[in-house]
Amino acid sequence: MLTGRREPGRVVDGGSAEVPGRTGAERAGAEGRRCDCVLAHGDLVAAGASRAPREAGRGVPEDVAVAGSAGLPAARHTEPPLPTVRRPARQTGETAARLPLATLAGETLSAEPLVLPTGPSVRRSAPHR
Repeated sequence: MLTGRREPGRVVDGGSAEVPGRTGAERAGAEGRRCDCVLAHGDLVAAGASRAPREAGRGVPEDVAVAGSAGLPAARHTEPPLPTVRRPARQTGETAARLPLATLAGETLSAEPLVLPTGPSVRRSAPHR
């Protein structure tokens, strides 16, 4: 769960695939926004976003760290390999189906947040610190 405020000028909506990720990063550069880190909501978006700084003469990860989130195997095969946050896709889908069905069956659901296990896959496009 993400909390907090969305600061104007710090988030670029780039879509949910490689090409929109790249164009979102290019648009941010064209607007004069420079950053040292990109955290994309998906691995394909991160793969696209990692191309824009390199094409502008900036190094990944030397100048811009890039990471995604989805845990897709393809993230290992980008250049440089992208770090990602592994998400349990099957468990997420099963839970997303089970909870509404339980509610329809009259079950009382817990008020506690449901947290599914995630974990990082650290790779070369973001420096260890």
